[in-house]
Formats: sequence, structure tokens, C-alpha cells
Amino acid sequence: MGSHRSAIVDAEKTIAAEAKDAPTGDESLVTTTIDEFYRSKAAYVWWMLRDLLSEETLRKVLAAYQADQDKIPRILQRLAQAQSGRDLQWFFDDWVYHDRGLPDFRVESAYPRQASQGNYLVTVTIENLAATGAETPVTVRFDGGETTQRVQVRGRAKGIVRIATQTTDRNYRE
Repeated sequence: MGSHRSAIVDAEKTIAAEAKDAPTGDESLVTTTIDEFYRSKAAYVWWMLRDLLSEETLRKVLAAYQADQDKIPRILQRLAQAQSGRDLQWFFDDWVYHDRGLPDFRVESAYPRQASQGNYLVTVTIENLAATGAETPVTVRFDGGETTQRVQVRGRAKGIVRIATQTTDRNYRE
């Protein structure tokens, strides 16, 4: 899938440039005719959905799906929400029903503070400069290891994650 990444990014740039000249509407995965979207980007969206839900939950969703009964809008979203117990409206809006581009994350800040008994709590703020939300891993590296947690950052918003560590080595990365 990594070999498809640059094609998706290029297609997104082309769509954004065309939208500035003459807005053409939304290029959703549901209605797209752009090869890079309905093949490559769609594969990434499935991968992200599996990552959000877990492979086991996604298997249950797919097992519950019946194509012959797919007569109501957003059936897959409803099945995914029912199996996971999560509100996934933001995910389907940003990635399936609309094309809001790609997320643009940056680490806004990372602050360590001593918690107790030599342990530290590192608060990391991730900012998303784009309109598309996603979950992203945040890794804090410290003397003796690293810890990763995921944070959901909606479009044009910030997400905060607090990660417990044993030291305060200031080697943080998204």
C-alpha cells in the first residue's frame, strides 16, 4: 500500500487545485470515478477502519453485512457502530461520504511533569491543520524504552494524550 501513497497525495492536490478554480463538489468514495480514490484510498480507509475497530470487530461487521439487504443508506456505518459501540459518524463523513483531503498533523506541544515515585506524565498536544480527522499514534521515547498511544484528532482541531513514562527524556515524536 505504501507504493500507492504518493498517487493518493497527488490526486488530492489535483482535486484541491481544481476546487479553487471551479468548485465541483465532493469527490466521495461512494461516488468517485478517480482510480486513485476508489482503489488506493479506499484500501487505506478499510485499513484505518480496521485499526479503529480492531480486526475482530471488523470481521463481525462484515459477517453481519448482507448485500441483498443493503437498502438503507449508511448500513455499513450502522453495523460498525453497533458492533463497536463507538460513534463513527466523523470517520464516515470525513473519509467515505465526503472527500476533505488528508490530515495534516503536527506536534503543538509536549510537556513532561513528575507524577509520583520517579514516574512522569507527558502531555502531548497534536494539532490537525486540515479538514479531515483521523486517529494517529503518538510515541514518547525515553531512556529505557518508548510508549505509544493513539489520539483522535478531528479536522481543524487538537487532540491531547497523556502518556506515563519512567523518565523525562525529551525525545517526542508523532
